[in-house]
Amino acid sequence: DLLERKKVFCTACNSTAFSYPLIDGELFFGPAGPAIRVPLDGTEYDLTTGDVIQWCPTDNPVRAMLGALKGSVDPIPLPVYPVRVEADGSVFTTFVK
Repeated sequence: DLLERKKVFCTACNSTAFSYPLIDGELFFGPAGPAIRVPLDGTEYDLTTGDVIQWCPTDNPVRAMLGALKGSVDPIPLPVYPVRVEADGSVFTTFVK
């Protein structure tokens, strides 16, 4: 279970396809590890690298329409930032790469 792994990731708060908030994104294990799926358009990102796993799939009528809008657009990676978790549970990140 992904939640039992106790990893912390810091990313942009919105998807790169349609700027949809990731707060309700579905966490899952992607091909290379922890990933997130955007509820609106189905785009999937690797949480470690920000790489796009799947860009705007057309697996239902709404996503088919959204995918058509982004069909000619190159996938845009999700910005991810380094995270440090202290022994007391404090979490730190740097937003400049």
